[in-house]
Amino acid sequence: MTVLRIQEKIPKKVLTSRASARSIEEDLSDEVRNANGSVEVDLQGVVGMAPSFFDELLSIIDEGALAAGWSTTEIVVSNPPSELLAKHHLVCKGHGFKVSEDSSGRWIISQAWQRAELTTGAQRAEALVLHR
Repeated sequence: MTVLRIQEKIPKKVLTSRASARSIEEDLSDEVRNANGSVEVDLQGVVGMAPSFFDELLSIIDEGALAAGWSTTEIVVSNPPSELLAKHHLVCKGHGFKVSEDSSGRWIISQAWQRAELTTGAQRAEALVLHR
């Protein structure tokens, strides 16, 4: 499993915006493309994370997974800055993911549906609409 240490890339205690997530897009995308279907997002040192940052982070990971041709995606969030809340479930659902919290407090994010062979963003968007 590839580990993405977010604080090494964004040395801030609070992650607040889509733009800050996109500022590390190239690094994250490269790491995701080289992973084998699962990534760990380590948030050690982060004390707060806005839903917009989380949403954009999932978009970047999912885009990299599609580009790498993964048929399934698993994301583990270690050292999250809070317990798993309804807003996190909603963000994940918007990406076609489901999320749960394990006994050690990590968030386990996986696909709520099997990814079809989709080659374009438009096809992916259409699949998400049909899934809802």
